[in-house]
Amino acid sequence: MPPKIVRPLSLDLQAAMEDFRNICKESVSGAKAYEYGSQGYKDCIRHFLPSSSEVAQLAVQPGDAADVSKMMKVLRDRPTVPFAVKGGGHAMVPGSSSTTGILISMARLDTIEYDPSTQLVKVGAGCLWDAVYAKMYPYRRNVIGGSASQGVGVAGWMLGGGYSLKSSQYGLGIDNVVEFEVVVPDGRVLIANASKEKKLYQALRGGGNNFGIVTHFTIKTYPQTETYGGSFMVPGDRAEEAKQAIADFVANETRKEASLVSAFRHRLVNGTLDYSISFMCVFDGPKPQKPVFEQFKKLMTSGTAFTVDPAGWEGAAGYRPRALNKAVNNAKISKSTKKDKETRTVARIALDSDDEGDGSGSATFNEGTFMKLATSPPMLRAYAADSFGGNDDADPFSEMSIAAADALFSNTYAYEMRTDRGTDTSAFSSAGLRVMRFSADTFAEDEAASETDEEGDRGPVLTMRSLVSAENSNAPIDRPIQITRPTDSMGELQLRGRFGCIMVSKYTKPLLDKMAEEAEKSATYLTKKRGNMVLVDAWPFHPEIFKNSPPGAAWPHEPNAPMGPCIAYFLWEREEDDEFWLTKLKGTLNRIRVVARNLGLTTSSPAYYSNVSLESVPAKRVFRNNMKWLMKVKQEYDPLDVMGRTGNVHKIPLPGKS
Repeated sequence: MPPKIVRPLSLDLQAAMEDFRNICKESVSGAKAYEYGSQGYKDCIRHFLPSSSEVAQLAVQPGDAADVSKMMKVLRDRPTVPFAVKGGGHAMVPGSSSTTGILISMARLDTIEYDPSTQLVKVGAGCLWDAVYAKMYPYRRNVIGGSASQGVGVAGWMLGGGYSLKSSQYGLGIDNVVEFEVVVPDGRVLIANASKEKKLYQALRGGGNNFGIVTHFTIKTYPQTETYGGSFMVPGDRAEEAKQAIADFVANETRKEASLVSAFRHRLVNGTLDYSISFMCVFDGPKPQKPVFEQFKKLMTSGTAFTVDPAGWEGAAGYRPRALNKAVNNAKISKSTKKDKETRTVARIALDSDDEGDGSGSATFNEGTFMKLATSPPMLRAYAADSFGGNDDADPFSEMSIAAADALFSNTYAYEMRTDRGTDTSAFSSAGLRVMRFSADTFAEDEAASETDEEGDRGPVLTMRSLVSAENSNAPIDRPIQITRPTDSMGELQLRGRFGCIMVSKYTKPLLDKMAEEAEKSATYLTKKRGNMVLVDAWPFHPEIFKNSPPGAAWPHEPNAPMGPCIAYFLWEREEDDEFWLTKLKGTLNRIRVVARNLGLTTSSPAYYSNVSLESVPAKRVFRNNMKWLMKVKQEYDPLDVMGRTGNVHKIPLPGKS
């Protein structure tokens, strides 16, 4: 590790920090400024993973758009001050919503206002999707929102595009925003919709935070009935059956209400590699007369039912959702068991509907395997285990209430994570001091990544973000110095990691074979490189996903070109292994991409989905042919490139600056 160099704060940054403190002090809406080390500061800078966090010099929470306006004017007038805007803090790439300057947390802009007359909901930029779902539940309405059960924030997800479990029916999140309230860099608070500030409106539909700070979103809602389905996993030795079932579902299921998320997941459990394939099957409606998910019922008869994390994104062992703790602790243990043809003892999960969402519903479990099963979110009579007893006529799926569907789609749980070798992970939270990222300069669109050659793992050169400047190493310190020491809670999950993706039009058996193969190859390094999890997911969408998408959005998605992200998600423990795992992740995706291209399942120039793309993907490969007009919009609304000083990875430059 290079020697630490003390660096004094710039005069611009000192002045901006004092201005921000005064704005918060004079705020009539309750804005707060948090100094380093305070609990409020820790809450502001914390991200889902500590590897995504950086040590800010000051953290603030504006209370309304007027506060944001004043802060933006300060940033405009202080042209060297770095800053970041954080919504839910689920961004994986370091610097996306973190900074070594001033961190603006939107947490106080958390109002949710539903208008029954228009059936629109106005959502603050500091909201999590879980809160939005809970607000909509009494109205039997729902929104196109984040689908991960990890407290995903509204703002980052929406501004990046927004794939949802409802996208096959209603398109992306950006297809369902009718209005933005946004503070542009000169301090104006604008309303952007299809009639007012139309160019800005279109630029915000997938354009990230390149044009200003969005404070509210007005979003369409849709009727929400009961849903039908379930979630389960099978051991890796049934991979062939699993892949065939996925391919069959993609080839034959035509109903837009039917959603599947599956993942090839390798974990290190007590020093032993564990390979499983997880499935979440949800039909967005009551149980249909025509059978659905038939491909998976045979798999379910020997699987483990109802995980809270169907795509496996939580990762490490030792996880239990807070919302279910009460139900689990009050569970009744039954002596009666059923055995299938392999004399397998099974657990019956029968959680009553938990409309309060606090896990207070009753639960009954048969003796024998409860502790081996992943716990379930509150569901309406999720009697999955009935089918495990060998009764072919029993339905392994079940109808679920709206609350259960929301719990399955997006619910927040406690992350009581540990490494599988019992290592104390608290030390890993210091990852915020140095962040590893790919350089976008050397990203190759069609690089020659062989299916078998490890050359595909080399990828671009890795660079370290420099927190200090060598030229200042001998400078006398006569003013405040930059804080670089991480706090004790830089992440919710005390592991390091990253998402990455390629774009595919559909999943076929040959592509699934390659995905499983690459996941297994990378997993062989989990032990010696202190890895925790290697996951590659299959999330198919209906071919007509973009059929009704309004045209003109910043992020390209055309009705005749359906594409969705094939996501790889790697978790590991130590900062010194960043370079290895980031390079391995990129190589894994490259080799899958080569096969997808050869199979005609992707193109040479797809628009990458920025929410789960590596930082090595440059902005021009996110926005494609839209880049030129987006640069013109940038010139109109942010001529000084104020937003270019945020940590936004996929930055749209001013004309002539690319």
